Amino acid sequence: MIGVGSLCAAWISYGTYIGLAPTNNAQWQVPLGLQIIRAVFLGLLITFFPESPRWFIDHSHHENDLKTLAKLHGYGDENDPSVRAEYNQIQEGIVLNTSMQQSLTQSCSFHGRHFAVCFSVAHCKLLYYSVQIYGQVGIRGDGTLRYQAVNSIIALVAQFLCMVFIDRLGRRWTLVFRNVGNVVSFIVTCILLGQFAPEVNNTGAHWTSLL
Repeated sequence: MIGVGSLCAAWISYGTYIGLAPTNNAQWQVPLGLQIIRAVFLGLLITFFPESPRWFIDHSHHENDLKTLAKLHGYGDENDPSVRAEYNQIQEGIVLNTSMQQSLTQSCSFHGRHFAVCFSVAHCKLLYYSVQIYGQVGIRGDGTLRYQAVNSIIALVAQFLCMVFIDRLGRRWTLVFRNVGNVVSFIVTCILLGQFAPEVNNTGAHWTSLL
């Protein structure tokens, strides 16, 4: 769903940029307004969502946790076997997470997880500022938004292929080869951009940065 949302946002932004005059405020108001409409819609719906049973159990609100689970899975019957089984499972999970929390933060593997989180945040920043990055390598005008929109299609296709093949190929080696490919592509990109300075008319630098 995130990929679909990114695709819609990219193409709507590109469409308003090329379809409306730069002096027309609708060029930025339309994309922003569409986001606000969805946010208001979700904000209204969230008021009808039940509280999280896990939150109730974790905060010792036992008078509400079974009621919520019963509404979700047991047609209101708090003694339903599936409701009781899930209640016990949530309790066991909370106890396990609490006991493991300290050991996880003190172990060597925690630093690896911390690095992975930082890497993911950096990747999100690159996606967020991709239009500015394209501009810095010499792409001008609506090309920055167009390439971002095309990139959103490629990303959505890649996400679909990942969902289809990740369990067949295995997660560990897929991630290893992906990271090796990223490292190689970044090295090649840095070398080429260092040798051939990005300019407005330097289309080779443009395509190198995109690839």
